[in-house]
Amino acid sequence: MHPDKYRLMPTRGGVDFAGFVVFADGRIRVRSSSVRRFDRRYRQMRWEVNQKRRLPADLTMRVRAWGAHAAHAQSYGLRRSVLCR
Repeated sequence: MHPDKYRLMPTRGGVDFAGFVVFADGRIRVRSSSVRRFDRRYRQMRWEVNQKRRLPADLTMRVRAWGAHAAHAQSYGLRRSVLCR
C-alpha cells in the first residue's frame, strides 16, 4: 500500500469516505468540510443570481445535486439549516 494513502486509527471517530463519515453503528454523516465548501459556494451563487450573473435554473440544479448527495446520509436537519438561511 502507498504510505500516504492509508491511516490506521480507531473506528469510533468514523471512516472518511466519498464526502461522508461512516460510523460503526451505521450512522452516516456528511463530512463537515464538504458542508462548509457547499455553504460557501451556495452563498456565492445566490449573490450571483441576485446580481443577474447566473441563471436561477443553474442555482436550482446545483442545490438539487448537493441535496441528493447529502440525502444519502442522516442529514435532514443539516440540509434544512443550510438551505433555509
